[in-house]
Amino acid sequence: MFSQQDFPNVDRSNYVNECEMWGETMGNEKYLMGVAALAKYLRVHYNTAHKLITNGTIPATKIGAQWRVRVEDANAYLHT
Repeated sequence: MFSQQDFPNVDRSNYVNECEMWGETMGNEKYLMGVAALAKYLRVHYNTAHKLITNGTIPATKIGAQWRVRVEDANAYLHT
């Protein structure tokens, strides 16, 4: 797993481009991220990101057994 020290000059504004590079899109829908990616994006522990999703603080959709969050919803949470 990568840490912030591995990429000291990378800011979160590039995250959408990274999601595109990783192929985390579904057709023409908005960009989505999983719980681990959300935790990294928000710079919180995985369990904290999971709690934010399951208690409804950050809107998410469960696809099979995995949660998916839109990047715009994560940004909205950051700016509240």
